[in-house]
Amino acid sequence: MSAPTISFTVDKEEIFLHCLPQPDQELVDIHYLQNLIKDKGFANCAIEAIDIENAVNDCNTRTEPFQIPFGRRVNAKVTVQAAADEMSAHITLTPAQGGKPLSANDIVRALHEAGVIHGVDPGTIVSTLSIGKGDNILVATGTPPQHGSNSYFDILVTLAGSQTPKADEEGHIDYREHIGISLVTPEMPLVRRIPATLGIDGKSVKGKKLVANPGLDTPFPADLSGTRFSETDPNLLIADIAGHPVAAGACVYVDPLIKVPEVNLSTGHINFTGAVQVDGDVTQGMKIKASGNVVVSGVVEASFIHTDGDILIKGGIIAHAQLIAGGMVVARFAEGASIIAGKGIVIEEMALECNMQAQEQILVGLKVPQKGRLVGGITKSLTLIKAPFIGSDKGGLTRVIVGVHEALENHHRTLQFEIAEKNSSEDNLRKIIKQLIQTGDPKKMLDRAKASLVELQKNIVAMQQENESIEAQLNHLRHSKVEVTQGTSGTVEVTVANHKVRLAKEYGRGHFTLSDENRVLHVDPKGMSGIAS
Repeated sequence: MSAPTISFTVDKEEIFLHCLPQPDQELVDIHYLQNLIKDKGFANCAIEAIDIENAVNDCNTRTEPFQIPFGRRVNAKVTVQAAADEMSAHITLTPAQGGKPLSANDIVRALHEAGVIHGVDPGTIVSTLSIGKGDNILVATGTPPQHGSNSYFDILVTLAGSQTPKADEEGHIDYREHIGISLVTPEMPLVRRIPATLGIDGKSVKGKKLVANPGLDTPFPADLSGTRFSETDPNLLIADIAGHPVAAGACVYVDPLIKVPEVNLSTGHINFTGAVQVDGDVTQGMKIKASGNVVVSGVVEASFIHTDGDILIKGGIIAHAQLIAGGMVVARFAEGASIIAGKGIVIEEMALECNMQAQEQILVGLKVPQKGRLVGGITKSLTLIKAPFIGSDKGGLTRVIVGVHEALENHHRTLQFEIAEKNSSEDNLRKIIKQLIQTGDPKKMLDRAKASLVELQKNIVAMQQENESIEAQLNHLRHSKVEVTQGTSGTVEVTVANHKVRLAKEYGRGHFTLSDENRVLHVDPKGMSGIAS
């Protein structure tokens, strides 16, 4: 017994099986036919399993010679897909099955036929060919336009209240050395205008020109008093007079310094965009409102001063005077005053029964370290309160508070609530999307729901990043401290980062800070600590 004679022919990539049955032939099985296909060099061709099964059956049952279709040779194929915005193009490479493989030129030709002529990466073509296949491979990238930059103003002078103070060896800031009024002289450069740029055009993968937008060219504002343009450079603004530089939006103008012997009924209230210098006192009931520094050589008595800059009182603050500064407040002494500072407060000798609040530090009595004292009232600072003595056995309650940022804490609570609401909304959107996918979308809501989900997730990520930043700030406030260089006496209440203790005994030199267990500690100069009580 012998096997039937089986051969193969190819006609226009179509493969045909030819069979010459033999009398009393052996049965052909799938394994035999598969080996024959391999031996004849057709193993890599597109031959379906059902074709092999049918051929085995025909070879074993038919008695007359026959020919049947038996698969085909398939050439490698590349398809090109350009993005709708024409800023990218991808290729999908289908490998050959017994047919011709692709060359780099074949892929380049296919790209050109699809209109893709710019930003093609030859390396991607070579690497994809070396693998022999690939699905949705990025092969070309458009060049986006580089839009022009807007013009802007480069301020060349130090504005009032913006001097950077220096820290001592212990990291404390002595603001007394930096109080002053920023002045300019004629011809001094103030602002340089950097003109807008035109930008650089881009190109899509199909060679389409992508026009860059020119930057917005903003001229100098009109009517910048006390200034003029340089004769040699129209983009340079210089001072025309001596005076005080003041911010005007993104630019600067110059105001002369206001200087008065005293603020009283004869001068009236002062409301001035710039700096104010008072050679005498600010008397009872008077008001000063300024945008620059305020310097008073005498005493501030039961009056009101509000400035965006610093306040320097060379005398004292008495009789329920109120001071609000965007920067520093420095005075020789203060009694019964209300002081709010955007940076720090320095009271050189004593602060008695005052309400003081600063964003950075409050330093009291350091100019007279043997008798400087902070007594009574409420003193609140974000990072440090420091004085030789805090409290008095002859006075009432003295409250000192550090590391408490109520606005930030309230915002933190609100943000956490909003994040929880956003997360709940995200869960609901996911459920809606899942339901639309499962049950159908006759009203075409699925795409809108997916877009809403993406936007919501962006908002959640941004809010979580903000939350992490706030938590880092709040954690930093836990390291705030109250420092005494001599000691405490009388009734003193110390609060560190919302953890409060009323001292039942007097403490010597050292500082109060917060432990990891949220207990207020007293740490002496040798580093020995104990729970404050």
